[in-house]
Amino acid sequence: MFAVRNTKTSLLSQNLRHEPSKSKNTTVIFIGNPLSPSCWAHRSILHEIQRYCSDKNINFSILMGYLKQETFKKDTFMASFVKNDTEPSCRAIAAARILLLQKDPNDTTLLQFFTSIQEKFFEQKEDATRIGFYKSICEAHHLSYDAFADIFNIISTVTEFNTIKKLGISSYPNLILDQMGTLYPLASESISFENITTAIDSFL
Repeated sequence: MFAVRNTKTSLLSQNLRHEPSKSKNTTVIFIGNPLSPSCWAHRSILHEIQRYCSDKNINFSILMGYLKQETFKKDTFMASFVKNDTEPSCRAIAAARILLLQKDPNDTTLLQFFTSIQEKFFEQKEDATRIGFYKSICEAHHLSYDAFADIFNIISTVTEFNTIKKLGISSYPNLILDQMGTLYPLASESISFENITTAIDSFL
């Protein structure tokens, strides 16, 4: 669990969108993995937190963390749906992030894209390691599938995963707050809208 208060944001600079400062240079960072059962369970709360940040003019960004396949061994559906591991779904988020750059305030569409992956994986039980899995998701969010596929096939998640690992974060969903270059933990795994927004307000 993330516990370091004075980690500088230089580790995050390659992944976060550079936007004008809002609300005392505050950014709420959601760290997750689309195939995490806990992220799936908390999806509604995460969307509420994202909308809350937008309403308050607080930056909201999404970063991906690696999730080992072993997490699924005791889950409610067959582990065979995870053919390899969860990296391709994170790579899909990274590809969508690039396509949405400069036209997705507060990662609103990116979070919706994240949830669409979850719905197709957890509800329809389709294989998220195959690139074709993402075609209908791209179409639903008005992103060029061909452009997505080109980026998906060459982009790497190594830097993003290593960034999260260096921060000591291994459980998802996880929320941290970046204020003027200093990071503060908000919550990991068990979260509620009230607790998170109260914590955010304490920094404003």
